[in-house]
Amino acid sequence: MQARSNNVAIGQANPFETVANSGLIHRFTIPDRCAGTVIGRNQETIKGIAHKSNTKIFVASRNRLDAEGERQVEVIGSTVEQKIAESLIMEMIEGGG
Repeated sequence: MQARSNNVAIGQANPFETVANSGLIHRFTIPDRCAGTVIGRNQETIKGIAHKSNTKIFVASRNRLDAEGERQVEVIGSTVEQKIAESLIMEMIEGGG
């Protein structure tokens, strides 16, 4: 099952990825233990980050953890927008939410 709003998706596969934008996706990982803080209740936190950064954001579901117990985050937008989104997410993680 995949949860999705207009600019945010949580699930197995990135619904925003297309052949045209596949090379424009910025990927990074976050610790699984921080995913709830980043996503927020009813996805409100991650929706706010997507809105502020003017990006589309995909967060892999828990059953897609990598070997280090991290979730992949994929951000679609311009390079500047991607950096803004990643920065906002990392600030939440480093600040403890």
